[in-house]
Amino acid sequence: MPSDIPVKVYLFVGERQKNLSIDLAAALQTLGDNAEYIRIEGSGKNALDFHVAFWIGRLSEQDPNAYFHIVSRDKGFDPLVKHLRKNQIFSQRVEMISDIQILSGSNNGTLPERVESIARSLKARGASRPRKRKTLKNTIAAFFTKTLSDADIDEIIISLQKKGYLIFNNDIVTYDLQNVNKAGDDHSE
Repeated sequence: MPSDIPVKVYLFVGERQKNLSIDLAAALQTLGDNAEYIRIEGSGKNALDFHVAFWIGRLSEQDPNAYFHIVSRDKGFDPLVKHLRKNQIFSQRVEMISDIQILSGSNNGTLPERVESIARSLKARGASRPRKRKTLKNTIAAFFTKTLSDADIDEIIISLQKKGYLIFNNDIVTYDLQNVNKAGDDHSE
């Protein structure tokens, strides 16, 4: 993890969970005070979900500009993420830590790498893709955790258009992302 990125990791641990992998514990230990274990109180179908929602609410009040990444394969968090975004709380669910753009360093990647990263993200969103140009620009800005300039974002949009991934009709956007490669696929042409 790049050391110049202000990151705080909260690991939610189940009430009955007795063990953590040594690799995970060692990785969190390197973060010092920037890592915290939160023991879930009680057990039940949605205990974790409620704890995560509570902590994001609390932390977003403390830092309205924070960006939250829920690392989980559980798509049940997607309605929470949608609600958070609707309320201008920057958030996303990713399946693996390596899917978090700012941690992978791909914010600083080449234009083609950025274009492919956002195209994969848009493809994964399915029906919840932005429908208007302004929303698309905001989505790209949030995806790259607001580290890109407006000119960089415009370049990405132009490249997405050139690749045929999106088409504008006035400010309404439609997508054709069926040929977008999965992460790790060969991008050579």
